[in-house]
Amino acid sequence: MGKTTFTITPGAVIEHIGNEAVVMLPGSSNVMRVSEEQAHALRAIEAGHTSGLSTQAAHELIDAGILLTHTGMSRRSLVKAGAIGAGAGIAVMAMPTVAAASSPGDEGGGGD
Repeated sequence: MGKTTFTITPGAVIEHIGNEAVVMLPGSSNVMRVSEEQAHALRAIEAGHTSGLSTQAAHELIDAGILLTHTGMSRRSLVKAGAIGAGAGIAVMAMPTVAAASSPGDEGGGGD
């Protein structure tokens, strides 16, 4: 097995808030709140320091689509190698799009 390297999904927007982080993936209107351990893993990857990275947090971030791996190993192989649960600790908050914010058929009429 070769060395596994991790990168953050291109176009992902990450906002660190205290010990946690929120992530918005490209093409999505959902914001994901990640746990403290997962936020720590994201900070380490952003800084290029992946030694000692939590395997469980990395696998959860991979399953959520936030991280990509680069090796001869497939994502399935990584999951088989020790991932515990898929996406545990990640809460998804749906954000309405601008189009969904206006009611269909609402022509701006204020009354009867």
